[in-house]
Amino acid sequence: ILFYAVTFLGIVAWASLRYPREVVRPGGINFVRRYQFLFQRFRNECYYYGFIYCLRNLLVAILPVIFVNVVVAQFCLLVLLIAIGLAVQSWLQPWRTMLANFLDCCCSLALIIVLTGGAMLVDIQEGESHDVVQIFFIAFLTALVTLIVIVFLLSIYRIFVPQKAFGAFLCHHKEGGSVLARWIKLELADKVFDKIFLDSDMLD
Repeated sequence: ILFYAVTFLGIVAWASLRYPREVVRPGGINFVRRYQFLFQRFRNECYYYGFIYCLRNLLVAILPVIFVNVVVAQFCLLVLLIAIGLAVQSWLQPWRTMLANFLDCCCSLALIIVLTGGAMLVDIQEGESHDVVQIFFIAFLTALVTLIVIVFLLSIYRIFVPQKAFGAFLCHHKEGGSVLARWIKLELADKVFDKIFLDSDMLD
């Protein structure tokens, strides 16, 4: 069962990585139709959210199996996982409608409330729960402080080393070079990670 789930997740990850290149290639519509179950529910800017969504669901299902004998760890990790998923979803708002985004947030909040309430009703050993909770919060606070430091250092770096808006600028003759410029941009997109400026794409 785990092999099947991981294999499917690998296919989802591969399709998400290929999506930006395939949609601009000749015949890319066939790729979109083949994986429409993965991309049609989300906005074009958040095409990759399908992978995040599947990964979250897999972890929600597998964490109770991994920590089957440590009930406190199950509750802590599930609440943390759903809270992180809620934060990412609220930031990206990937669904195509605001109602779907709102419903997803409400479902995540409801799951957190249910898990928190359920944790109060479970009879657990006091010594074991204290050790697990201490380890969990030490790791959580360490990760939080590390994240704050990284964001602070990254902000300072961007102040002193501002990022370029574009990595390449394509200029062409209005009548005779537009198709060639478009082809060059498509070829460069497969080889560089920077944004490429083409005047016909920046009319707004």
